[in-house]
Amino acid sequence: MAFAVADRVKETTAVVGTGTATLLGAATGYQSFSVIGNGNTTYYCIADQGGANWEVGTGTWSTGNTLTRTTVFSSSNANALVSFASGTKDVFVTYPAGKAVYGTGTTLVAPSGTLLPVVNGGTGVGTSTGSGSVVLSSTPTLVTPILGDATGTSLTVTAVVTGAELIASNGIILNSKAIGTTFSIPSADNAMSVGPVTIASGVTITLPSGSRWVVL
Repeated sequence: MAFAVADRVKETTAVVGTGTATLLGAATGYQSFSVIGNGNTTYYCIADQGGANWEVGTGTWSTGNTLTRTTVFSSSNANALVSFASGTKDVFVTYPAGKAVYGTGTTLVAPSGTLLPVVNGGTGVGTSTGSGSVVLSSTPTLVTPILGDATGTSLTVTAVVTGAELIASNGIILNSKAIGTTFSIPSADNAMSVGPVTIASGVTITLPSGSRWVVL
């Protein structure tokens, strides 16, 4: 089962009560609900012709031209299923206001809990989880940044940092140093990057005097 919508879909029904609506054919100039596809769900509205009763929700269309009223978003019956009386009603595909995504000129408004997939430029998740509560991963592995000033002395890492980068203020990126070694960052302004780094406890890093450093 999938969710589907289509343009200019409108039929009539004589449904009575709160049950499944048997649809009676497309209105002139409109498509029938068959374009939604058997077993698929869509947004719908049922409304009295000339009456006061109406209902908006999701419904499932099935072969035999029936629409099962699955979920009601809003209605003339306090947002619950409407028990329709006899008579002809219009049934059509609509875009419920409560499900709309729209721009206000400065802000994109979307229903609560809406997820934008990564393939469309979003995060694909709605709740930040894991260490540091970083969106995009439910189990991120993070390192707490270490920030300070170099005064010509050295920085000794006090915890194991795996997959980290050490970046000095002059743009130097120091990577691929073996556990337990001692090394220095050159004073030139040329970046050096040769792969992932593992920095272990007791490793001493000497930085250019007066530089700013951070381990990420």
